Amino acid sequence: MELFTQLISQQYSYIVILIFSILGMCCADARYQLIFFDKPKAAIITFGILLTFFLSWDIAGVALNIFHTNQRYVVGIGMNIRGNLDLPVEELLFLILLIYSTLILSQLLRRRSYGKDSHV
Repeated sequence: MELFTQLISQQYSYIVILIFSILGMCCADARYQLIFFDKPKAAIITFGILLTFFLSWDIAGVALNIFHTNQRYVVGIGMNIRGNLDLPVEELLFLILLIYSTLILSQLLRRRSYGKDSHV
């Protein structure tokens, strides 16, 4: 039973951490009107372009046998590329978190350089 509990916690811990991190970014975005709550149309376009680029990069890496997934740490939902789960949903969530945090950081740095309350 203990082994089962460890397996479950390993399998779901990464996705739970990613979801809570993304929710935290959403809260910061809403509170300080940084990305989606500042200029939603520009944010959606930028986010879509970056997500498409990084997903294409990952799919190419998987297809070329460069990237691999450790099945112990994923929930088992994702895209099959070579007959097994090569692009798990956790990768999509990670890319969302990576892009969102980068956009928020760049906006914070931009605002800092133009003044505390400026919206560029």
